[in-house]
Amino acid sequence: MKKIIPVIVILIAIFIFVIIFTNKEREYTVSYELNGFSIIEKYDFNYYTFNVKKDDIELDFAFDHKYTTKRKIVEEVKCDDEDDNKTLCSLRAFDETKFISVKENKLYSLFYGSNSDYNDKVLNIVDNINLYDDLSTILVWDSYGFKDITNDKEYNFIDKEQYDNPLTYQYDNYLIVPDYNQSKTFNVFYVIDIKEKKMSKWKLKYNISFNSYFLGDNNGLVYLFDKDNEREYTLDIIKKKIKKVSDSNGGISYEGRVVNYSLSDLKYKDIHFKNNKLENYTIKDNKLYLNYYGSTKNIELVDNLEVKSIVSVAKYGLYVLSGDSIYHVYEGGNYRKVASYFEWNFSTNNKVFCFLNQE
Repeated sequence: MKKIIPVIVILIAIFIFVIIFTNKEREYTVSYELNGFSIIEKYDFNYYTFNVKKDDIELDFAFDHKYTTKRKIVEEVKCDDEDDNKTLCSLRAFDETKFISVKENKLYSLFYGSNSDYNDKVLNIVDNINLYDDLSTILVWDSYGFKDITNDKEYNFIDKEQYDNPLTYQYDNYLIVPDYNQSKTFNVFYVIDIKEKKMSKWKLKYNISFNSYFLGDNNGLVYLFDKDNEREYTLDIIKKKIKKVSDSNGGISYEGRVVNYSLSDLKYKDIHFKNNKLENYTIKDNKLYLNYYGSTKNIELVDNLEVKSIVSVAKYGLYVLSGDSIYHVYEGGNYRKVASYFEWNFSTNNKVFCFLNQE
């Protein structure tokens, strides 16, 4: 009996090891065919991506889903001809279906060209800004801090008028703003919580130069590079923790994967994260495009709207500037007017931040 016990213990240990190993999250690539389509399925610790080819059609899809040991995940893929010489393609995985419309080798969102909500009824006027939408919260820089023009609330913390606001970052439901009362360097961030409608003060353990920029955010951390001191930091806004992540060899960026950069590149090239979100947006010739994670293929999003700049990216869609108006683009290409103001004909850069209330 005594000899059997060690054997049982070893077998149990082996069984536990196999369970842990087979369920351990790991990257992979697998190729297969389904319904005449060639599919390349990938997972890289971030998102699942699917490259789909058939005849002259090639599409990319991406899904945000927790890791599974299952392979060949696509449940259904098909392309059907529609009116106006369009082909509607769909891919189903994880019980979710995504669509891309193809016409003359151009990719469009499912709702491209559909009727958008042209809401021109002014609901309120605040500081000469017309508000058309009650689903969004809009913060505007007023030289002494921010004013929530939707909820008539002020977040002022600047003693002396500061017209420019070059170093504010929007993450989730938060705005992070340096203490402009300090000069050359700062060791305080002010964090505005949009959901709770309150502002808190965050004292840092480092002195950071105002000659800095944000690279982007990834996995709950915001990345900041201090050009004067040649240091890269991560900021955990919720926990209010800052950590130096660069060394003499350089720092990192996210471009669908981790990319190493020298301190010189980070200092002189203003490196920004690229294609590290599930949905990434770009503007070309006043047209708004979406790129799924890991893809270089442009999906045109909106029709009859010349887009000058991206104001804010929300959890559901994004806010863009067209003329003197801000629009919320949602559900793959539909859009509605949110607010308008004459001065926005020129710029909204770091002056306006928009949040979707249901986030």
